[in-house]
Amino acid sequence: MLLEESLDIATASGDAKGRARSLAGLGVVAMIDSRPEDAMTLTEESRALYQQLGERRGEAMANHNLASVKWSLGLGDHGRADLETALQMFREVGDQSTEALCLSALVSAMVRGGHLEEARRRLLECLALLETLEAPREAVYALDALGEWLFASDRPDPAARMLGAADVAREALGAPHLPAERVELEKLWSRITAALGDGEAARLRSEGGLLTLQQALAEAAALANEVRQA
Repeated sequence: MLLEESLDIATASGDAKGRARSLAGLGVVAMIDSRPEDAMTLTEESRALYQQLGERRGEAMANHNLASVKWSLGLGDHGRADLETALQMFREVGDQSTEALCLSALVSAMVRGGHLEEARRRLLECLALLETLEAPREAVYALDALGEWLFASDRPDPAARMLGAADVAREALGAPHLPAERVELEKLWSRITAALGDGEAARLRSEGGLLTLQQALAEAAALANEVRQA
């Protein structure tokens, strides 16, 4: 694999930054290959190198990826602490697109921890940020997180609709889920179907799929704000 060759070259030449990047890339490959333990080891090593180099964005991305592994394994706080750290770093370096991605991941981690109101606040932050960006991939992740939050908030109908919108938008972008993400989404759809029945869940999913991404984001903001106004 080219990443392994890159790691060997960086190690032999004493290129710490190149080594950190190669380890980070190998960590992502391990996530794609459903090897979470390997992903954690590689990403932790990458993070340590970025810390030594003072590379804040690299360290932020490593924190984000570590959180993704912990989320997929259901460990501890589902990666929330690592995501909070990453979020602050992304804001420091001005990486708004990845900041939005991090906020979506935080919503999911908070929902899983039972912190629904905190999740809603982070969701509103994310949606407000996305209004200022041209970031369709990050917007689709926000819709996924919204669907999870809506279902946890006993609102399966709009959850199905928003996840339907996310499905179509993601397919159009050619940006598939990681294996662990796909498994969790399938579980969520199973719970939604159990709550609504096959026919109604399918109807709402199809209905959501007719929305443009911008229409879905506008609806998402309205849904997140409904609770505050109720």
